[in-house]
Amino acid sequence: MPDAKEQDEAREIAFRAMVERGLQDSDARRVVSNAELTRRIRSWGKQNPCDTQ
Repeated sequence: MPDAKEQDEAREIAFRAMVERGLQDSDARRVVSNAELTRRIRSWGKQNPCDTQ
């Protein structure tokens, strides 16, 4: 079992990878506006997740 330092390092590596992926998505214009994100979050639990409206 990894010790606390190894776990922290693994979390740091994972975090950096997620940030890098987000930056790549942004550069490729694979983004949504804050308004669209707010709309999506507010819809959680209010509709069938298979609906594509």
